[in-house]
Order: sequence, then C-alpha cells, then structure tokens
Amino acid sequence: MPQKNVLLSDILNKASLKLNYQFENIKLLEMALVHPSLTKKRRSFDFERLEFLGDRILGLVIAEQLFVYFHHESEGDLAKRLAVLVSRDACLDAARTLNFEEIYDQLGAEEGAKGTILADAMEATIGAIYLDGGLEAAKNLINTVWSQKITSTKSPPKDHKSALQEWSQKLKLGVPEYTVVEMSGPAHAPRFIVEAKIQDYATTAEGASKRIAEQEAAKLLLEKVSK
Repeated sequence: MPQKNVLLSDILNKASLKLNYQFENIKLLEMALVHPSLTKKRRSFDFERLEFLGDRILGLVIAEQLFVYFHHESEGDLAKRLAVLVSRDACLDAARTLNFEEIYDQLGAEEGAKGTILADAMEATIGAIYLDGGLEAAKNLINTVWSQKITSTKSPPKDHKSALQEWSQKLKLGVPEYTVVEMSGPAHAPRFIVEAKIQDYATTAEGASKRIAEQEAAKLLLEKVSK
C-alpha cells in the first residue's frame, strides 16, 4: 500500500494525469492499480477481472489498427504482429512510457516484482478506462501509447515459437515440445506455466493463456541456447 505520508487519492490523481483521462468513477482506477501483490490477500477479484477485460480490449483495438495500417498483409503476418504488440513485454513498455514505475514506488512495490506488476496493471487500467468511458476512451489511450510500436516495424516479426523451431531444425535437434506444467487461477483469469524443451534444454514461463506462456517459454529457451 502507499508509502507513509503519501495519500492514495494523490497517487490516483497523478495516475489520471499520466493517462490523460479523467475518471467518472475513480474507484475503477484504484481497482486497476492496486495489484494483488500489494495486498495481504495476494489475490484481487476486481483486479483480475479488469486485467482480463483489458487484455481483450487491447487485442481488439490493436487488431483493428493492424487491419487498417497493413492492408496488404496476410492473416498470418497480422497475427505475428498482434502477438508481439499485446505481449507482456509490450504492456510493460507501455506502462513505463506512462511512468507507472513512479506510481508503484509510491505504492510500495518490491523492485523484483515491479515488471510483472506494471504489465498486469497496464491491462487492468485499459479495462478500467473502457468501463468508465467506453471503447473510444480506451482506444485513445491505446493508440497514443502503442501507435509508434504499431508502425515502426517494416516487416512482420517472427514469433518466438517459429524462431525456436527454425533454430532447432537447422541443427537437426527435432521439434520443440511444449508441456503445461501448471494451470491455476479462476476461469476468468487463468495462469499457465508451460515448459519448452529441446533435448536437454528446457525453460518454463508463465502467461495468462497457454499461447502466451508458450511464446514466453520459447523466447527464454531461444535466449538460453543462443548464449
């Protein structure tokens, strides 16, 4: 919770300024920013629901922008772009662009957990703005923060799973295997832990869907074998 002598209301007002959005219901912003790791319960029903909603809104808005901007590309290429733009890393970058780190310093977040907090809170905040001001309000935020990311890549990125498989086949190591090690959380906000493995090499990663966890595990494994 907030550091001593720092009022939560001040933190919320500062966050509204960073977002360039004035909430009608400021409670929604509070629910979006107070990450479960900052509470004694370690889980937050409201936060997880907002994160779930924000993830879907982000995907919709980015998909529409890609459809319009890259009108010459195939569905497969658009999907590759989408996967990168809605990834945990992209949400983390967006939160840092909005200087959310300062907010979580004041909320007393531990340094080691801040990356996860920032990415989750970015999605939850998108969900909060959507509920408070509708789709156009959410679009305004997403377009402002993501516009440069959308247009800056000339060619579609290779997704991590494809890149890992290309590396593996090139060295005749076989096809990477992906195994769901653990699935937890409520139905509306599940968490997956997936292991990616090639022969004796293996890494695990967590994500809000099996697809996201597989991509992250493939990324980590590719980094591991490339060293």
